Amino acid sequence: MVNKIVELYQQELHHYAGNYSDYEVEKDMRRELQQRAYENQQDYIRQQERFVERFKAKASKAAQAQSIMKRLDKIERIEQVDGGPSKIRINFSVDKQPGKILLTLSDVSKNFGQLEVLKIPVRKLTVVTRLH
Repeated sequence: MVNKIVELYQQELHHYAGNYSDYEVEKDMRRELQQRAYENQQDYIRQQERFVERFKAKASKAAQAQSIMKRLDKIERIEQVDGGPSKIRINFSVDKQPGKILLTLSDVSKNFGQLEVLKIPVRKLTVVTRLH
């Protein structure tokens, strides 16, 4: 049983406390909030761009339109929520039948800063090994 989950999503680490069911609920809520924030920001950007297009040539509103353009250039854009986890597809074309040992991993690890998220001291992948 787990009590903490760390997810890598859109190039950021997200920490969740609780079990897997709690993680799924919190993840759905976070993505829903992010999607709403994205849609609201896109509406705001469209409105501001429409204002700039309408009034950039008008003398009385040109300075305001210029100011809005600068503000839009500086705004931090919210990323749209993607459809789900990305799928990794790996294809190996093999000209001849491989031996019994397909792959040997030795001292493989992955860190994010000081946090070690994967460590494989030695692992052999054989023909009968199944990956889950």
